[in-house]
Amino acid sequence: MASLTIAQRFRDSITSTVGLFLLIFCLIAIIYDVISLEKELDEVVYNATALARVTLPTPIWNMDDKVLEDITEVIFLDQHILSLTVTADDETLTSRSRKGVIEEVEGALASILYLKKAIPILYNEREIASLNLLFSRYRLLEQLMIDCLTILLSGLALGFAISRRSLSLTRRFIFQPISELEQSATVLASGDLKHEIPIHSEDEIGSLAKSFNQMREAIGSLIDQLKQANRELEIYNTQLELKVAERTEALNEKNEQLNLTLDQVKEANEEILESIQYAQRIQQSLLPHLESVRHYLPHSFILFKPRDIVGGDFFITHHFPHGYFIAVFDCTGHGVPGALMTMIAITTLRNLLFEEKLYHDPAELLKQLNGAIKTTLRQDSDHSSSDDGLDGGVCFLDHDKGILTFAGAKTPLFYCPSRGAIKMVKGDRHSLGYRRSDSSYHFTNHTIPVEDDYSFYLTSDGYIDQLGGGKRFSFGTSRFKKLLAEISDLSYPLQQEALEAAFSDYRGDCEVQDDVTVIGFNAKQG
Repeated sequence: MASLTIAQRFRDSITSTVGLFLLIFCLIAIIYDVISLEKELDEVVYNATALARVTLPTPIWNMDDKVLEDITEVIFLDQHILSLTVTADDETLTSRSRKGVIEEVEGALASILYLKKAIPILYNEREIASLNLLFSRYRLLEQLMIDCLTILLSGLALGFAISRRSLSLTRRFIFQPISELEQSATVLASGDLKHEIPIHSEDEIGSLAKSFNQMREAIGSLIDQLKQANRELEIYNTQLELKVAERTEALNEKNEQLNLTLDQVKEANEEILESIQYAQRIQQSLLPHLESVRHYLPHSFILFKPRDIVGGDFFITHHFPHGYFIAVFDCTGHGVPGALMTMIAITTLRNLLFEEKLYHDPAELLKQLNGAIKTTLRQDSDHSSSDDGLDGGVCFLDHDKGILTFAGAKTPLFYCPSRGAIKMVKGDRHSLGYRRSDSSYHFTNHTIPVEDDYSFYLTSDGYIDQLGGGKRFSFGTSRFKKLLAEISDLSYPLQQEALEAAFSDYRGDCEVQDDVTVIGFNAKQG
């Protein structure tokens, strides 16, 4: 269904409003007319009643039929009266009726068309007779129909005149200006911003037209600004393209230089890596061969994991006529600096082992190593620019006496005398080779009687200090002892695998902190 226009809706609204107004007006006029006609009928009844009560008592009392007939004839002259009957003691004294009058009037219709009235006739305040009148409402109804028709025709004529005048005024002062606004808006929408909307009045429609003109001017100003901005943007884009071209050319030159530098850095890194790998081979050549260790200590494992290609941890094992020497050391730093320290420490330690024969006395060996490192690095004077050293633990397993002698420089020894029980022998709280290390410091030898089922463990601090877990705490000594107790009854290869797995699981996504070295061994030789 097509939607109605504003004019159609407004016309229908005015027509409905005027029609409702006229309907109410007609109803009020008809009600007023009905009341007026009923009032007129009441006056007729009242007059007839008054006349009968004044004139009839005397002739009825005197039984003067001639006078009675004359009086009733006068009363019956009123055209509203259809029938008239005078009775006394149930006897009809006289009666009159018009031709065609219905003698018996009953039902709801009778109450609308007729009116019965019984009037008592009094003489000396005593009822001597009764006058029965039947009044007709036909004349009233005919007059009412004529009045209603007149009212309706007058109302329709008035409504038609009001509607035409209202629509004429509405078309002139509302629809026509709105139509002009609509046409002007269409012209503006097509892009013609020079078209000015005419203003015919100072009312709301005039204000709307004025607002349209202001909007047209604002849009025109905005379009001019946009055109100016577009021109400036085109100029800026042109300049920007020139700058981009210049910078692209400069960037290409820098990229060429950077690629050349990267190639040089790559070559340098390859040379450095080759040097470090060569240093790794040298460092590994100074360490004991695992086959030799397994030959003299078949029940053992060595977990050796430098953080970088080379590291600051190293271990030394050697078989002597009376026993077996085992040591683990952790030099300052890791990577290349740590590896350089291991070279110095290994060379010095070999001299003390094989030239000075100090393998059977770990405490004295540490004392001599402390002084030798300080002297080699010139850290025994105040003019040295370095402050490097190492920590370590040294064991000598004397097969003939059945004892193990241990001395430590900030490095403990862990051992398991029975299944599930781990004991720890603390080393001295004194490092080797640093400026503050006392050259005359005497380390302590700890002797432990050994049985064939004893397990011993030496470790650098890389395993225990590793960060990890949910809160990124270090692995710790307590956790390390508990782990050793859990794996001590396994074979040594399986113990090494368990240590590696526990370290990896605890570390998680944390970086490896330091070089890691753990040696486990048993006193049994076969």
